[in-house]
Amino acid sequence: MVGFTGSRFISKEVATQVSQLSATLSLQGHTIAVGCASGTDAAVRAAVPQARVFLASGRKPWQLAQRSQAMVQGVVQSGGFRAIVGFPSQPCPAGLVPSSRASNCFSGHGSGTWGTLAYAYGLGLPVFVFWSGQGTVQLPTSWGQGVCSKGQGSLAGAWSPQITTLSLF
Repeated sequence: MVGFTGSRFISKEVATQVSQLSATLSLQGHTIAVGCASGTDAAVRAAVPQARVFLASGRKPWQLAQRSQAMVQGVVQSGGFRAIVGFPSQPCPAGLVPSSRASNCFSGHGSGTWGTLAYAYGLGLPVFVFWSGQGTVQLPTSWGQGVCSKGQGSLAGAWSPQITTLSLF
């Protein structure tokens, strides 16, 4: 299972990239998991109608965080290849570090995308980050060493931290 997370406001170019990647991964036999938001989530749902959609029970921040946590847990509990793909449009908030405790990742840092990635990464899932914002951005140094995932098929070009460098988790 491959989960998708990303900005609620994306350009047409990013929407095309999200749609193509999610459809390709689905055609390769991966179950696609996604939330119920606009932007990235909507692009995935349009490209992969059979995606497993995780619904928020309301629009309050804690309800949206619960939805994201449930999606990550769904990916963790699935069999076979498991990963989270993220399309953030803002740099990672200061102080947000990967953790296996959801409360550490969704504690008011202000980015559901990065919170989802931090939680997944803290649980040991591979995360692949496609920057969808302006300019360039570095993965946070507190997340370990970022490496380009060139040569990894559909996920080529994404940045992926090496989980082995996170000895604290």
